[in-house]
Amino acid sequence: MSHPSPPQFSCAADFLQCLELARRPLPTAVFEEYLRAQEPSFVALLDSFHNPTAASRKKFDAAKVKDSERANVLAFSALASLDEMQSLDIVKAHIVQELKVRGSNAVDVQDSMKQLFDMDSLLSFYFRERTASLTRISALIRASHNVDHPYYEVIARVIPGILANGDFLKNVKTQLSARFKARVPPHLERQSRRALLWATQCVQEQKALLEILFSVYYDEVQCEPEEAVKIISLIEESKFALEQPNAPVFDQAARSLWKDVAHLSVMVCLTVLNIEQLLPVENDQDIDIPFSKYHDEVYAVTMLMAKYLAVNSPSEAAVVSPLLLTWGVVLQKLHTVDKVVSKFKENEIVVMTASNKFVQAADFVGVFEHIRDCLKHYAESDSQNHPNMTAYRSVLKGLLNLFITSYNLEESQKFDVFVDCFSYLFRNSYELCQQFWIQDYPLNDRRSILDAARSRFPFEQRPLIKLLASLSSDNQTAGYVIEYLKAVQTFSGYFEESDIQIVSGTPKLSRDYVMARGPSSKIIMVAPAGTAANILSMNPPVFQLIFPYSAFHFFISQLDLFLEKPLLDPQTLTSSVTISNESLVDWMHLLNNVIQHADPESLILLFQHLCNFEVCEEARFQPADFAKMICRVLVRAFSTLSSTTDLLTASMKTLSLLLPSQGSEIWYLLLGEFGSGSGANAKRCLQQRILPYEKTIGEYDVTLAFLDLVEAVLNESRSKSEGDLGAARQLEAVQADILTSCVDFIQTHIFATYNSWRYARVSDKLDIGLKILRIFNSVLQDFTPSTKNSPLSEVRNLVISSYLDSSLHQINPVLEILGTGNATPIIFSNLERFHEKTSLEASIAEVLLFVQLLLVERRCSGKTSTLLEHAIMDRSVPVLEVGNGDVRETKELVHVIASYVLILLCAVASEWKPHPPSFVGYFGSEATKIVSQIIELASDDSFDTATDNESVLIGTKESIQRASFDFVSIVMQNQPGLGTLFINSADSETSNTVSQRRTVTVSSPKNSILRAINIVISNWSEFLNKRATVLPAALHLVSVLWRTGPEHQHAMHTLRTATPGFWSCLYAVFDAELEGAGDGHVQQFCLDTSKNHVLRIFATEVFYGGGVSKAPAAEWIAKTVKIVADTRHLGRRFDEVVKDLPVAEAQKCLHHVLSDVVDFKVNLDAYIKPWINQDNIFFIEFGQDFVYDVERLLVTESSAFKKIGDANAQDVLNGLRKLNLALSKSKIDGGWLRNAVCLLKVCTIRLGANSWFGGETPLGQCEALLGVCKVICDTLATIDFFTSKRLEMCVELSEVLVLFISIWCKTSEELSVSDSKSATGIVMDFATSFQNCIINSEFQGLLFSQESDVAHAYYGQVWSVALIAIKVFSLISARAGDSKYTDSTRRFCVDIIPHAIRPLEQLLGMSLSKSYGGESEHSAVLMAILMEALIYISEFPAAIADMIPSITNSNLIPLLQNVVKSVGMQRNPANADSLMSPVSDSEFLTADSCLRLLLLLARIPGSAEKLAEIGLIASFCDSPISLSICEGSSIGAYIGQERNVVHELWCLMLRVIGTSVLSVRRVHPATVGFLRLHWNQVLTTFGAPFETMLNTARLEEIEAFSEIFYALIWLGKLPEFENNIIDGEFLQSCRDILVNTLRQAVYMLRHPSMLAKMSVFMNQESIEGVTSANESEFRILFEKHIKSRVVLIVRNILGFLCVSFDVGSCLSIGDFSSVAAEGLSLSTLFECLTFCTDAISAKKSIVPEKSSQDKVYQRGFATENITLMVSQVSSLIVCHVMASATGEEGRREALDNLQQTKTALEMAQRGEAATAECAREVAWLLERI
Repeated sequence: MSHPSPPQFSCAADFLQCLELARRPLPTAVFEEYLRAQEPSFVALLDSFHNPTAASRKKFDAAKVKDSERANVLAFSALASLDEMQSLDIVKAHIVQELKVRGSNAVDVQDSMKQLFDMDSLLSFYFRERTASLTRISALIRASHNVDHPYYEVIARVIPGILANGDFLKNVKTQLSARFKARVPPHLERQSRRALLWATQCVQEQKALLEILFSVYYDEVQCEPEEAVKIISLIEESKFALEQPNAPVFDQAARSLWKDVAHLSVMVCLTVLNIEQLLPVENDQDIDIPFSKYHDEVYAVTMLMAKYLAVNSPSEAAVVSPLLLTWGVVLQKLHTVDKVVSKFKENEIVVMTASNKFVQAADFVGVFEHIRDCLKHYAESDSQNHPNMTAYRSVLKGLLNLFITSYNLEESQKFDVFVDCFSYLFRNSYELCQQFWIQDYPLNDRRSILDAARSRFPFEQRPLIKLLASLSSDNQTAGYVIEYLKAVQTFSGYFEESDIQIVSGTPKLSRDYVMARGPSSKIIMVAPAGTAANILSMNPPVFQLIFPYSAFHFFISQLDLFLEKPLLDPQTLTSSVTISNESLVDWMHLLNNVIQHADPESLILLFQHLCNFEVCEEARFQPADFAKMICRVLVRAFSTLSSTTDLLTASMKTLSLLLPSQGSEIWYLLLGEFGSGSGANAKRCLQQRILPYEKTIGEYDVTLAFLDLVEAVLNESRSKSEGDLGAARQLEAVQADILTSCVDFIQTHIFATYNSWRYARVSDKLDIGLKILRIFNSVLQDFTPSTKNSPLSEVRNLVISSYLDSSLHQINPVLEILGTGNATPIIFSNLERFHEKTSLEASIAEVLLFVQLLLVERRCSGKTSTLLEHAIMDRSVPVLEVGNGDVRETKELVHVIASYVLILLCAVASEWKPHPPSFVGYFGSEATKIVSQIIELASDDSFDTATDNESVLIGTKESIQRASFDFVSIVMQNQPGLGTLFINSADSETSNTVSQRRTVTVSSPKNSILRAINIVISNWSEFLNKRATVLPAALHLVSVLWRTGPEHQHAMHTLRTATPGFWSCLYAVFDAELEGAGDGHVQQFCLDTSKNHVLRIFATEVFYGGGVSKAPAAEWIAKTVKIVADTRHLGRRFDEVVKDLPVAEAQKCLHHVLSDVVDFKVNLDAYIKPWINQDNIFFIEFGQDFVYDVERLLVTESSAFKKIGDANAQDVLNGLRKLNLALSKSKIDGGWLRNAVCLLKVCTIRLGANSWFGGETPLGQCEALLGVCKVICDTLATIDFFTSKRLEMCVELSEVLVLFISIWCKTSEELSVSDSKSATGIVMDFATSFQNCIINSEFQGLLFSQESDVAHAYYGQVWSVALIAIKVFSLISARAGDSKYTDSTRRFCVDIIPHAIRPLEQLLGMSLSKSYGGESEHSAVLMAILMEALIYISEFPAAIADMIPSITNSNLIPLLQNVVKSVGMQRNPANADSLMSPVSDSEFLTADSCLRLLLLLARIPGSAEKLAEIGLIASFCDSPISLSICEGSSIGAYIGQERNVVHELWCLMLRVIGTSVLSVRRVHPATVGFLRLHWNQVLTTFGAPFETMLNTARLEEIEAFSEIFYALIWLGKLPEFENNIIDGEFLQSCRDILVNTLRQAVYMLRHPSMLAKMSVFMNQESIEGVTSANESEFRILFEKHIKSRVVLIVRNILGFLCVSFDVGSCLSIGDFSSVAAEGLSLSTLFECLTFCTDAISAKKSIVPEKSSQDKVYQRGFATENITLMVSQVSSLIVCHVMASATGEEGRREALDNLQQTKTALEMAQRGEAATAECAREVAWLLERI
């Protein structure tokens, strides 16, 4: 205790466990350093524990110990008589161990000292430490001979030095003698419990010291006779430990230990006698007996042994009897040695007489029975709990060999006991078996036991069979046994007198002798006449034939005999040898050992040998017949169950072993016994007889054998049968039936209740649970959802439903194992019951894996909640209590799986509604401890001290560390409370076991997960090289923190400031490249995944960081974005990701391999892992086993692989692994694309394109944006087919495309003329690439893709890009003035129109059929594209000419008409006379777009003619809107505060009619008919147009009608339409309405305050062209908008009146008689002229910046429009004055107004042609007056 120990060895017991279980908790160098430091204590043994002295007390008083602790330590020191400082160390070590058991941290030691101090438990711990300090010496010696031990080389270097120390063995002997004599200390005698504890410890120390002596003299040192005598004498002083001073206080456990010590004392004595040296190594070899030169020592030992010749106690005599027997045989060997004989003769002793006395005395007290019992105990004990068992057996083997080489066994009455001894001796010990076959078998004497057994076979079958069964323990010895049984040389059996004849004095067979015959007479073995025979006995008559035959063939005949006549009287003397149940069990054990251990080649030869058996003349025996016989044995064993179950157990094991080779025959036989049918006798017998019987005795051999059989059945069902497909399916159904039935039986009748059974052996309970869980896990892992149509999937569904959706009764066993925690394994470890400890840890690992698989299934199946998760969450299950530093294989597995179980629990619990459960409440008071543990594990950075040989240790730590980060990641997303604990842990201290090996300067909390992140990021390169998977796990956690930025601002700030070079480290990860990928590309995959996380972190930092204006983040993020946006590499990367090029190549290679291997008919898709598409599953491993489960495929399809040969099988596996690697890369690359796109989008939106381009000029930004867009378009244009994954990638890219084009559109507005010219080249390149993307046939086919959501998103985004692009083309064209650019982009528009029309036709057709729900969005975009393209090319006749055929030759216009015509209506229930709206918004959107497109087409002469031809106006008359109006309904402009969309459509119809009439330049009768049909609506509209509130909707309708009226009157006056004069009365009606409207409109224009007062805007009112304005600005804009509407109405009315009155003709010829201005007052005209004059004079002052955006304002107050109105009003004034008797006053007033107008026009000309022309016209009119 004086040397500081590493935390992994906080006590001696930890070190002992490391040695016994061959674990590797420390790097080799650290372990060796520890061993060297401990050498003095190794030599001192118990003397390393010192008694308290004055010096030790003085040293303790000087130590810094708290007063409360000081008293406890001193009390313990006095109680244990231990040095005070050592007592303090013991107390601290005990507290550490207690905290481990409780799952707490080492940092709690000081705080827990007072709380956990308990004197009795501390005393027990101290005694365990003393024992461990002794036991570790034996463990070290054993490890020094175990080359597989991880520390073998180190221990082998250290042990010789310890043994060479002269004080070592001296201390062992001295302390052993002292322990034999020690008595309970006086101060403990009256404390019975502590007295018993002390006495038991004394015996325990005796045992440990004896084990040291045994190990030293067995393995290391040859004991000389003088030394042997001293050791025997020392041990004999205590009568071989039979005398114990403290025996009166012993309890049962102490007495059992006492018995072991006594036996061990004898074993040590036998060992030091070197028995093996008394045995010859060759036949007839004379040996040099070691004691021959030591006659005095021989005499001394003889005298010492003579004391025990007459021991009164038989039990004590039995203990010493092996030593008596040994010494008797030694004396027998020495009886010819003169010095020995002389020495004995001096004392009147005859050597042989003494020898015989010792042998007889030993035999009398049952020495061989005692040895048999000992060997049986050794054979049935677990080697983990009793590591010296093989050595003990070896010593006893020497004793037995010594005896059989000295005495004849043939005539011994205890021959069966000898056989049992040797059977137990060799059982399960391959070393001793190999010794026998290689060293002993060639020697006649040592082989005598086997020869004697063979000579009695088969008259006495059991001896030979038992011996051979025990001698088969590995493939080599199994081969020897097979060969031996193939040709047995003698046969012993009954005979009749007539069977024998004497030939030349030698007995021989007189006739053929039937050696074996079954009752069926088909199986027969015959020895031919003339075979030599030896008469062994005449009563009963038994002889021995010298005849070689096969014992296997004989066994077949015996098996047949047993099956046909099981009740045959064994006493009946017949020529056939009978077989008993016991013999059959021995045969089955032999067979099981042979099949289990033999190599495949030997088994093949064995079955070939069986086939050579001629069972009858017409047939040979077949292996299938043998399998059937074993099945029948099982059936018979169930039906004739006796008091023992050995045959049942053995036959089930045989079937388990035969299944792989003979499964096809066994399946159908098992179906009848274990299937779901009513005749399943085996299951019924198990339930009704076997289980109750085993529960009574507490032993469960049959249950365990049954579980082994089910596991074998399960494993065999993985292999697919060959041959006929129908037969294969039938067999699969049989397998499914058996498995479903057995698994149902296991979970219902065994697993659900096994915890409550009685157990004689605790290991049985642990093994039952472990085997069942392995079966369940095998079911869940093998039968994945991809095989859900297979009958075998029923088994999987059964397990899933039983534990996800069943009752708590089924789940309880799972919860009980989960709740075991880590305390129980530690208890088993302290008791040195390592088998139970290992089994329990394995059970915990399996149950965690079982829960994990169930939760994965729960997530994959889409279940919302299951009983399993609720049951787990309702219990406190300490599944994560794994102490830091205690890294072992099973515990590592437990911790990793536990982490992922918690991850899944966290994920599924987050789906609980309405409120997810809190994990803080789940962990309860243990929450902070568990959090601290996970933080410690995540913070581990101890790899720097490891060497290459520690790769296993590195992998262990890597798995734990990654699992810890993964758990914290899911917690941060779903458990804010627990996440806060991880960031701000309650513990302010940090364990001294964490991160002591590297100095990292941080300001983050020491016990915070931020520290773990800090460590990984700061040392990212080292983690990537040595723990590659930890780096992406840590960065994923950082990404989670950044994504939840608002919630973890403090944590983010801490990481930014606490980690040195945080941003530069992240950039270094992103910029890193590996020169060579590791095995399976794991490092490369981890690096690429890490880069993806870095991109996500950077994107989130920009998003939440407000622009990242502060260094150093901005610098590193800018560098990263530049790398991502580099178009030199971006295109290749996009192509690779979107098109899955590596995957395509790997699939091609695999397809090529499979096409060459035609016999490999396996559905590989069945081996796709079920959770592979679950994004939130953390335990997906990239690499060679990513998507396709290659390992399961290899096991399940083993027969298919064998069929195609090793080379082809390897090609298939390599191809599949290559595909897995490609899929891994594809998955990671997909993440890169999403994250890279996210970073580009966020940076562009938040910071602008210059953030990653680096330039400040609009031109540079445009070029950069278009460069990336062109790369994206090039990638999208070359896609040859779309998969769901490709579509997802395309959506990501198209989103970037939309964003960048939108920003380009905005940036282009800032381009100067020169920049616009410079940008034309890149724009034309982009246009070409984008056009290729549009014309891609696969893209066109996406319109009705099955992947509807994703496909439509991509489809719509690409067309949206086209819409924006055309707008920008027009803008740049107007500025650049580049004819080449203009031609190119207009050609693009012309070319794109047909590609837009085709899908639009389909969409409109679907819209009419009402069978497609997504047409409105796509059709609106496509129609917008057509409108923008038409607008762009409308000024160029050549382009129009090229475009017109595309429209006229298509069905576009009729479809547009029909859509408008088919809009459905629903009435307002509050007012049946008014129309409410179309049935759906999508219908309105589609109809609105159709009408706007028709409006644009109506302006183009060619398409307008088409509209006229197909009867557009007539179709409008048939529309539901029109019909409703005709029925008397009115159209309300608004519904509440919102615009009535029906009214909006109605206004569009009117505008289309008006525009088309003007474009075709002829009066179509339908136009007049339309107005007459809707005259009531006209009257309603013009009834009081300006007497109520003024709004956009009403004025829009008035304007539309006035435009139609103007078009009609204008066209009606044209010379070519003179014959189509419109009815005068109708025209008069129109004129009256318009004159009245003009009067009110002019009044409003001349009274702005009144206009403003009556202008009312509704909610959601909009002004075309105005994109942004606050409320006050919008109010001003709206008033100007209303005024503009009124101006346009006035313009239309003035035009109508001028044409109606034929003003032009009147003025030109001077005849004003036609002017009849009824209702038109001169004052109105003067007011109108004044308004126009004022507008011209004040034009610049009334055009604010935002008003210029209003399209209506632009039209209304355009110079051309105002001057036109001036001309019209002036003409009307002149005509009115000239035609009417207004008098001179009227004329003067007219002259004054016209003169003022002329003056205003002349002043406002400023070079405008329209104003100058208008001024001249007004001057001319002045002259006319």
